[in-house]
Amino acid sequence: MRKVFITLLTIMSVAVMAQKDQTYLTLNNGVVIPQFGLGVYSISAGEVTYNSVLTALKAGYRHIDTAHAYQNERSVGQAIKGLNAWQNFTGKKLSEGG
Repeated sequence: MRKVFITLLTIMSVAVMAQKDQTYLTLNNGVVIPQFGLGVYSISAGEVTYNSVLTALKAGYRHIDTAHAYQNERSVGQAIKGLNAWQNFTGKKLSEGG
């Protein structure tokens, strides 16, 4: 629980910076993505991930970094559901096998 609180506190404390001073990166294929984002690697699936992602999005984050191996993609998807896709960039890592 303490880890979740620290995660949410960190998200909220840098929200103003994330909104005002957002920098972007251009990928090799020309796609432009926000440089600063929320990684959900160590966040448990379910309500914890859902609330963390939702709080980040409300705070102005537009880049969520996830992967199938994290086993919390469903919770990330539920949090971003209904938002305009052009407002968000969700990074996903693919395993070598597909």
